[in-house]
Amino acid sequence: MGKPYNGALLGHTIELALQHFATALGLPPDATGDALPDGAVLLGGVFVREGSRLLKVRFGELLAVEADNSYLHLHTKGRKYTVRSSLRELEEKLPAEQFVRTHRSYLVQVAAIEAYDYQAVCIGGQRWPLGRVYREEVLARLATLR
Repeated sequence: MGKPYNGALLGHTIELALQHFATALGLPPDATGDALPDGAVLLGGVFVREGSRLLKVRFGELLAVEADNSYLHLHTKGRKYTVRSSLRELEEKLPAEQFVRTHRSYLVQVAAIEAYDYQAVCIGGQRWPLGRVYREEVLARLATLR
């Protein structure tokens, strides 16, 4: 890579190097060859742009994802990050056993769900909508004793 360098190109180059490194170690890839424009999923986390650097948000820290037109808001315990991507693209790249769709605009971490009712799931004291189309899948994923 030549000088002067472009920040976006540098980020993409680092991402490719990490993918090659993971492949060389024999680790299962968390992403397909085509990376998300601003939220690459790789090695157990989502990389988000923070100023001029890429910051890794680990899957365990990611509590919920909220779609807002062509942007996603990634909610963690103390912060909210915004990336430009579709919910469908991110959902395909996240580990399916850890995350579940609760609404056409929301995706949450299953292990983080503290309570639920007919209309919402609760995570960290915040309510996230539970759509009727997704309700059966969410309830099936939650181990309930009746």
